[in-house]
Amino acid sequence: MHGLSDRSFLRAARERIAVDGIRGLSMRTVAQGAEESLGSLNYHVGDKPALIAALIADGRAEADGVHDVWRERVGRVDLSDPGTLAHLVIAYIDEAANERRTASLTGCEILLAANADPAAYATFATVLDAEDAFWTGLLRNDCGASAFTMGRAIAAY
Repeated sequence: MHGLSDRSFLRAARERIAVDGIRGLSMRTVAQGAEESLGSLNYHVGDKPALIAALIADGRAEADGVHDVWRERVGRVDLSDPGTLAHLVIAYIDEAANERRTASLTGCEILLAANADPAAYATFATVLDAEDAFWTGLLRNDCGASAFTMGRAIAAY
């Protein structure tokens, strides 16, 4: 998936999941939301599992970009101070809830579905691993041995 139609299909799928949950996702509603034909969706994406895999891959790529921006923002802020760390976590979650709302809701819905059927959403584990690694990496220099545990706890939000 690389073209403009592909992006519109992913956008439409995310919007559908944000409104109706993962159970409300159908190829027909995605095609309608993208203002494309069902045949075009099937040609560009394939079937529903392929669409979900594309959503996961795109979400992972987006998260990598977000992590890069946050690493730059944080720079060498001392995260061993609990107040500073709390403000950082709140700002990160607020951004996810507001600026990245649809993508965040989609990720949450996929996470819930992956919990119920891990085999169908196996690639979603890479998203969770990346979030763990992001927070653990941010905390490594300032929090030492507790960075891993704290990073995973924060990522769980």
